[in-house]
Amino acid sequence: MKRANRPTDFVMLKARTRSDADRCEFALLHVTEAWKVIMRKRLEALEPFKENTSVYCHTYWDSPMGYFRSRVALNSDTDADHMSDQDCISLVDSVVLDGKTWAYIDLLSTDFALFEMTESRLDTHLMMISPDGIASYMCFGTGSDEQYVTEGFDLKAIVHMKSI
Repeated sequence: MKRANRPTDFVMLKARTRSDADRCEFALLHVTEAWKVIMRKRLEALEPFKENTSVYCHTYWDSPMGYFRSRVALNSDTDADHMSDQDCISLVDSVVLDGKTWAYIDLLSTDFALFEMTESRLDTHLMMISPDGIASYMCFGTGSDEQYVTEGFDLKAIVHMKSI
């Protein structure tokens, strides 16, 4: 997996968790035409609220492809099973540019071997969209108060396939 310099069908979003027992670094979006149609309708529904400062966001039942964690070896000769924290950087830090919360990525089916889903079973998946088009996803660990959330991202840019 690598950062793409052009819009693609996949987006990596920075994510985090409040869990003490689990780790979450990013979420993935699959940007299909059907997804874009739904998101355009949601953005359009927010238009009347742009000037209303009492509206924080609209919330929808929705989720990304999943919440993930991973490590990438700095030294390609290092065996993944024997990596120390000094040998590794976060996959999201190697893909998403500093100061950004998301990136288009080139994702191959073999890339899924580079990362794992979170350990917790996740439930109550939500998507929040503010009137200015900034969105984030959130969910909770089943049977716990562990919260998983993406950083805010520019939904309009992704829907209109604009480069960041």
